[in-house]
Amino acid sequence: MRAPRLIILLIFLPLLFGVNAEPVVTSAHVGHANHTGGSANNYTLTIIQPIEVTIHSGQTLNVGAVGPGQPLSIDIAREVNEGGPFGKGGGFDKAYVEKVPEGWSAKNSRLFDDPLEVVVTPSEEAKEGNYSFIVRLEDWENAEKLGNTTFKINLYVTHDIYDVYLRKELYTVGPNQPIRIPLIIYNKGNLGTVFNITLKLDKTTQVKRLYVPPKHVGETTFELSLKDEDVYNGEIDVTPEYTNTLKKTLPFAVEVKGTFRDDLKAGGEGVLLLFVPFQPIYDFAYIVYSVVWH
Repeated sequence: MRAPRLIILLIFLPLLFGVNAEPVVTSAHVGHANHTGGSANNYTLTIIQPIEVTIHSGQTLNVGAVGPGQPLSIDIAREVNEGGPFGKGGGFDKAYVEKVPEGWSAKNSRLFDDPLEVVVTPSEEAKEGNYSFIVRLEDWENAEKLGNTTFKINLYVTHDIYDVYLRKELYTVGPNQPIRIPLIIYNKGNLGTVFNITLKLDKTTQVKRLYVPPKHVGETTFELSLKDEDVYNGEIDVTPEYTNTLKKTLPFAVEVKGTFRDDLKAGGEGVLLLFVPFQPIYDFAYIVYSVVWH
């Protein structure tokens, strides 16, 4: 009877001491939900535009200040060095924009673009505040076994996206003398902007376009002349190219009045009514003017 008891003891010993012949496998997926199958890896992504930076899947890229109606282009390099059947990476084939705020427009990249470019445009009626959306990269038909991956974009919509200045509001010149009116624009946003600028003065209209990089100052100068002595009121309209809702108007004035040289010429030609006792002085001055400036 001892042999059967020994056999039973040998059978139950592993159970008593917790021995298990098959290991318990726990799987943890690193990365993000895979929409089309394949591996769900944590990729290192290279953003080319609006800023050049490297981020990881699932991270958030803070773009900064953007104006209402201002298109935001995001360029992403296709190639990654992780994932795939051999762990050497590959290339994503298309980028999608997801979960954009209501009233905004979004444009997905074209298939096989390099880099992959998506464009998101806030509504022109967007209120100031923080907004976000998702960019998803796709391995077309999972050909390189990369699956999909995503990252998030944060931005701040503000109506106070730029400042504009004139060096002065009153310019004084002589008749037919050139007037130089410098205009300064400070782009306070995080995207480069083209501004449409229109000057209106008397019967003159001049139009210019000026590109100002993000967080930079740009300057342009208008040049013109006026013939008749008077005070002329003008204005300069500045408008970001992407919207008319942020137009700013700066008033200015030009005073055209004769200079001493102009008075000399007019006196010699008999245009001015001069005080008679000083006529010889003006005559002499006109002779000097004729020799030196005429």
